[in-house]
Amino acid sequence: GEQNGVSAERIDPNAATNDVNNWGNSTSRSGNSAGIENAIFDLDTKAPEVIFANLQSDGSVLVAFSEFVDINSATFTIDGKQKNVIQFDINNANQLLIDGNGLQTGSSIELTVADLADVVGNTKASFSIPVAQPISKNTVVINEILYDPLSDSEDNLPDQTEYIELYNTLDYAISLEDIYLNDAPDENGDVNRLDAVSTSFKWIPANSYFLIYSEDETFDFEESQLAEYFGLPSSNANFSMQIDRSSLSLSASGDAIFLTDSSGTTIDSVFFDESWHNPNRVSTKGVALEKITPSGPSNESSNWSSSTEITGGTPGQENSI
Repeated sequence: GEQNGVSAERIDPNAATNDVNNWGNSTSRSGNSAGIENAIFDLDTKAPEVIFANLQSDGSVLVAFSEFVDINSATFTIDGKQKNVIQFDINNANQLLIDGNGLQTGSSIELTVADLADVVGNTKASFSIPVAQPISKNTVVINEILYDPLSDSEDNLPDQTEYIELYNTLDYAISLEDIYLNDAPDENGDVNRLDAVSTSFKWIPANSYFLIYSEDETFDFEESQLAEYFGLPSSNANFSMQIDRSSLSLSASGDAIFLTDSSGTTIDSVFFDESWHNPNRVSTKGVALEKITPSGPSNESSNWSSSTEITGGTPGQENSI
């Protein structure tokens, strides 16, 4: 993000000029490195990674990379069949389209990329990633909700933050691009929609988890309240989405969460209440509601209860109950 009085600096002079991943904010005390080596100078010695593969509505497959790439020597194979690149723009060289003709949807699809190089010559011999398929009703479900986080500005401990965990019930990857969270429609049919900072290149692996959380102090997952409090690894950043506000505004009593796609179709919804917690708990503050059976009904109170994890929740992991 931009900071007032702080220069944007190039990381590696030899890497692509128009690659956003090759720029960052100066870390110099003065806010710039005018006339001297950039404060964030760092030669690129890392090979590019494939971060996203998504089946498009026209049958092509969008492939996204961690940085700008050179595809002259690269080969693309899906489920053992070599595929042709049908669109690649050197000015937007962190993504391309390949031919997806003949793909069998509804089961796992695997993309393998071999001999992929970045613009300075770092090469990845081989990399495989699941091809994400379109989301549809009940394929991805709401699996865990922390609506009343612990927060004490004087205890010198990390604070919790509200989060919602999703679970992919299927045996293949699902795209989460252009999904939204919102509450129940009011009498006029209007909803309060929670927009993510970005849904670009977001996906959820087969039978796996994805986190949606609020944060107002950082865009870096590793420095977020969620990661710091629960000790989450940096790998969770790939399977998380930050909402562009300081709170998800979840209520303890009779609140609703709708997960919808770009057309407004409801993928899953939960009308939760604090009465869904374990009645034997003295306090439920800082304790997440967890689903007992992820693929079971989302609006049955008997399929939810309090997390038994000592930290109050299991974000990004199998539920404690």
